[in-house]
Amino acid sequence: MASKRAIAEAVTNMPELQGLTFPLTEEKLGEVIAAVRAKTDLPCPTRNDPPRLTLSSSPVSRHLAIQAYIEAYEYNFTGENFFNVKGVRQNQSLFRVLEVAKRVIRESLPIKCVEAVYLGIYCTQSMSDIERLPIIFNSEISGHRYGHIVLAVKYSGKLGAIGLSRRNELMFKAWGFDTLSDLIFNYKQSYEKWSHKLNKIKLGTLIPHEGCSRVNDVVEWANTVISSKGVSWEDVDEQIHKKARQLGWEPKEVSKPPGAVAKARSKQADVVGTLPKKDSIYSKISAGTETEKDMDSNQAEVDAEADADEEKEGERDSRPSFLGV
Repeated sequence: MASKRAIAEAVTNMPELQGLTFPLTEEKLGEVIAAVRAKTDLPCPTRNDPPRLTLSSSPVSRHLAIQAYIEAYEYNFTGENFFNVKGVRQNQSLFRVLEVAKRVIRESLPIKCVEAVYLGIYCTQSMSDIERLPIIFNSEISGHRYGHIVLAVKYSGKLGAIGLSRRNELMFKAWGFDTLSDLIFNYKQSYEKWSHKLNKIKLGTLIPHEGCSRVNDVVEWANTVISSKGVSWEDVDEQIHKKARQLGWEPKEVSKPPGAVAKARSKQADVVGTLPKKDSIYSKISAGTETEKDMDSNQAEVDAEADADEEKEGERDSRPSFLGV
């Protein structure tokens, strides 16, 4: 496999690719593709192989290693998807999700947030001690609407998240959140940091693991839709807690004294950060010391059905549209 530098040098030395003006016409694009295909001595691109992880390593180290692996992929800035990842617009079987993830690994092309979630599901499929929940965020800025998806993970009684974004705050979340509500509130704060208004939160169903007879069951990406537009966060918070209780992630009744939630989250925001530098991650994993403790759209495409969906507030919409910011 060739390095990225070797591939870049080979492409630079192709006269057919020099002086191109974008966007290309269909005729010119066809000529370029034909020229690349005719060149048989181009180096083979590097393949990103998944980390080899076992249940003997701690869930935290596996969480960090999987996130580092996903970040090793180049981010897709083209505005188009290289893979058929329409599964977040419509419910899809787990088998299909895993097959697409295998293709992503095989071709090792740039990816966006949806492919990152597919990879997260694939890499944790045999890890029965890690529960997985897809979360979709619909946000708005300057009249433009965007969607983003991450994979919440729960193990050892606390939560974190796996994902990919051009904004660090909107992808990975380190392990250490006490509740699903705390995790989502942290994402809300991250959106506000980038001047995005969070309009909706869509929570899926738990993803079944290997050895489960439900591998062909449909994965619901938006089983529960919570509108946060024009609604107090206290009301949103209660709906998130209700969902968490349905998932078995919280006791049936949660009693909190006034102001306790805000105080706890303020303290937690100072402790729970984003993924450290990659070198730091790998050195900690190899040394056996682990840390316990992001603005994307697909980077998620503009929600083509957002207007109709908002007029029917409360009606379930499982077909978000995803495009880069």
